[in-house]
Amino acid sequence: MSDLGEVIVYSADWCVDCVRAKNFLKQHDIPFEERNIMFKPELAEEVIQYNIEAGLGPKRRIPIVLHAGNILSEPSNDELAIEFGIEV
Repeated sequence: MSDLGEVIVYSADWCVDCVRAKNFLKQHDIPFEERNIMFKPELAEEVIQYNIEAGLGPKRRIPIVLHAGNILSEPSNDELAIEFGIEV
């Protein structure tokens, strides 16, 4: 796969949607940096800020996927496919 730029995923171990999103990225060979909010409380504040920027208000919705200036909050597999140009 070509260079897609940096991909960052904010997640938590208990989050089923996070596991799904990370598995989607792995299945499509999309490298990403994971930022687990369970281990660094300050990351939860970053999640809130990203949700505000995405127009969702001050929420702790995860996963948050950052890519090419885009903020995807709780993206579905279809939304991830669109973001990364994958035909499903």
